[in-house]
Amino acid sequence: MPVCAAIVDIVSAFRKASTKSDQAHYPSELSGGEQQRAAIARALINDPMMVLADEPTGNLDPDLALEIMNLFREINAGGTTVVVATHDRELIRQVGCRATMLEHGVITEETPAIGDESYYGMRM
Repeated sequence: MPVCAAIVDIVSAFRKASTKSDQAHYPSELSGGEQQRAAIARALINDPMMVLADEPTGNLDPDLALEIMNLFREINAGGTTVVVATHDRELIRQVGCRATMLEHGVITEETPAIGDESYYGMRM
C-alpha cells in the first residue's frame, strides 16, 4: 500500500472513532475516552473482519462508556464483528446488543440484540 493511501486510511479510521480533532495531541495529553477512541482507530486501520475488546470501558465514566459502546455498534453495523468482554451488565443492556453471560466458563444467560428476530430461531 502506498504511504499516501496508508495515511488516508489512518486519518479516516481516526475520524470514525473520534468525536473531535485530537490528531495533534500526544497520547499522554488525551483523556481516557480519547485514548480509547485512538486505540479503536488503530484497531480499524486494516479494516479487520473482527475487533476483540477486553474491558474497553473499565476506566471510563458511564457517559463515555456508553459512547464507546455505541461506537462499537456503529462499527458492527458497518460489517465488522465486534466481541467485547466486560463485567458491566447494565452497560450491555443499555446498548441493546446481543450478549452471552459466562460464569466460570459456563453460559448462564444469552440475550438477543434489540430488533434481532432471527435470534429466536437459534438452538443452543
